[in-house]
Amino acid sequence: MSSEVVSEHEHLRILWDPELGAVHMQWLDPVGGAPYRDGLDEGLRVLVDKGAERWLADLRWLGVLSRADEAWVNDEWLPRATQAGLRLMAIVSPESSKAQVSIRELMLALSTQEAIAEQRLTTQSFESLDDAQAWLRERG
Repeated sequence: MSSEVVSEHEHLRILWDPELGAVHMQWLDPVGGAPYRDGLDEGLRVLVDKGAERWLADLRWLGVLSRADEAWVNDEWLPRATQAGLRLMAIVSPESSKAQVSIRELMLALSTQEAIAEQRLTTQSFESLDDAQAWLRERG
């Protein structure tokens, strides 16, 4: 069973993977600000519409996040996402070492760590898309 494209934008392709029961966010270019935030919100609507709990974030080409975008994800988006039912997030690490640091800082932020500590969210980072998909698949 293959993924279906839900929407496609200049910087982002949003897919639904019925086999994994996951929203698959495939970032195509470095992006930030409103396009980044709008993309995450659109992906969250797909999660809610599908009644899903899984998220596959392919960040290989995303680029470095601004401090404002990191803060928005942690303060606004992540609490809404976990409240909406997000429980598993597989992250394909960015290609750029600077972007890797940016994502690592995002994952170490307070709200992310609180969600993980309260067992509302389980995350894992991977070097390859295949490994990220396999991890989600293993979780039934």
